[in-house]
Amino acid sequence: MSAQDLTKLWDKQGYPVTPESRPLFHNLNEILPDGPTPEQQACLDLYETIRQHVQAPIFTQENPGLARAWFGTRLKTAGYLFNDREAIIVSITDRIPTRTLFHELSHLKLRWVDRFPQLTLPDPRRNKPVEKLLNNELDHLEFLPREFEIFGPRAREKWTKEYSQFPSTRGPIDKALAFPLVAIRSLLAQHVLLPPHRKKINQTARRLELQSEVDAFVKGMTKLSPNRSDMIKFALDQFQISRSGAKIRTESPDTGKPLIQTIV
Repeated sequence: MSAQDLTKLWDKQGYPVTPESRPLFHNLNEILPDGPTPEQQACLDLYETIRQHVQAPIFTQENPGLARAWFGTRLKTAGYLFNDREAIIVSITDRIPTRTLFHELSHLKLRWVDRFPQLTLPDPRRNKPVEKLLNNELDHLEFLPREFEIFGPRAREKWTKEYSQFPSTRGPIDKALAFPLVAIRSLLAQHVLLPPHRKKINQTARRLELQSEVDAFVKGMTKLSPNRSDMIKFALDQFQISRSGAKIRTESPDTGKPLIQTIV
């Protein structure tokens, strides 16, 4: 699905064109007649923070086909799509777990409230995996510690497992494809996982003979943090991806018009 196709998900009034979409928390009293749990309250607080900064409608939509087409077959619950000042949290079922909802709202907060820039690379057929990896995981670098704080060990173990799973190492390894994945996950492990949880990711770097490159990447990215634009530029250089035609997009909720800068 292209960016142009994505804009067709909304009508001129800013509502999703598919009938199964519904505004998030529109029937809150029916859903939570006895009041929210602490975890549910954390979601509500995050939602209110977003709404205070921008009156952006946020919808949920059960659409397994769209979810898997946009986010891949490994998606187990939900992901988010946004277009200017509207967003849809797309799920593969009609029930979105509280932790997942908090996670997707955290992505939206970084877009609209904190205004963290997002990378767009030319030649999406070739560059889409790295573009998505950088945008998604640099977001995680910001908010996973808060997610762990609210949802406890189960959330930490979930992401430890996620970051420890790598493609099969049987046969020759294409370093051009393996390096971005191992490097980004090593960066996340260093900053959001506990020391025992980092071991398996470090073992993967050594097994792929990428340890020195990964160490340099983590050191460089850590030094540049929290300057997201500089981190993105550094990562592209480390991954040997040309900056030509690459753009950094920062959302501007006040006007609804994003600031788009070409990387030079």
